[in-house]
Parts: sequence; C-alpha cells; structure tokens
Amino acid sequence: MKLKLLAPLAATTMIAASLGGCATAVEGTTQDIAVTTNPAGASCVLERDGKTIGSIAATPGTSHIEKSKYDITIRCNKEGFVEAVYLDKSDVAAASAGSFVADVLITEGAAGAVDSISGADNKYDSPVSITLVARGAMGAPTPVH
Repeated sequence: MKLKLLAPLAATTMIAASLGGCATAVEGTTQDIAVTTNPAGASCVLERDGKTIGSIAATPGTSHIEKSKYDITIRCNKEGFVEAVYLDKSDVAAASAGSFVADVLITEGAAGAVDSISGADNKYDSPVSITLVARGAMGAPTPVH
C-alpha cells in the first residue's frame, strides 16, 4: 500500500527536477531589451545596482541581459540633449503568475523557488521608448560654461 503512495511522489519529484522551474524552462533566464529614442542615435547604458549590465551604441538597438528581481536603470545620452533616464521595473512574468497554482500542486513549490533564484519568473518592459529633451529647451537644464 505504501509503495502505491510513493510512486506518484517520486514521479512528481523527477518531473520537478527535470523542469528546473517552469518559467526557467519556458521563459529563460535572459531577455532582450529593445530601446528606441526620440531623436534616434542616442547611446544608452543599462545598469542594475550601480553596475553596467548592458549597453546600446546607438538607438534604436537591443541589449541582451540576465533577468533578476531587481530593477534596471536605462541612461541615454546624445550630444545637445539632456541625459534621459528610464526605470525599467522587474515584474513577475504573466506565465509565471499563471503557473503558480500548478507549481504548488505538482512540485510543492520547488519549481517556483528555482524560478525565483534564477530570475526566470521576472520580466522587464521591452520595447522601451525614451524621449530626449534638447539642452536649453524650456524646462531643460542649460550647460554651465
């Protein structure tokens, strides 16, 4: 009798181990972030926790980053324009939110733990559109000489 009860548990454990996390298998642990600016041709740096994690030489462009539960700051610069800053918030991916119940029922939360550690259950906004303001334009800071 006990052997019959152990078989489903063993199968569930093997499935959870092979998946390594539902979002990890479906969404992956990396993401491309596409950035466009108005005007085009700005250089952008993507930062997380004060460290550069990606860059774009000239917009429009894309940067390939590792996902994380932490937000990304995108800083774009172009000659004659004020630096533009965009906060790209890390948010739970829709597929991860939808798989929460299945995760708890099937893997007893093991897959969700793997996803959370790997960052696979998070997603950033993409594409991102950023408008730069010309130096000296109304309301924009003017350079000090």
